[in-house]
Amino acid sequence: MPEQPPCDDSSESDWWDERWAEITEAVDLIEGNFYREVPDAALRDASLRGMVRSLRSRFSHYFTQRQNRLF
Repeated sequence: MPEQPPCDDSSESDWWDERWAEITEAVDLIEGNFYREVPDAALRDASLRGMVRSLRSRFSHYFTQRQNRLF
């Protein structure tokens, strides 16, 4: 699991702390309970793809590192 990004603003820091705890818990649950190993990159890419998709913008797309190199 990557390190939590630093934050200067205390209210923003509280928000980040809560989100980071949710992300960490979800990753731990998947890694601990899924029937096979899931690569960290697959979880990261799926999370980011989902965030971008939730924008519902035809102009917004998520590219993996590999896709970005090819683009």
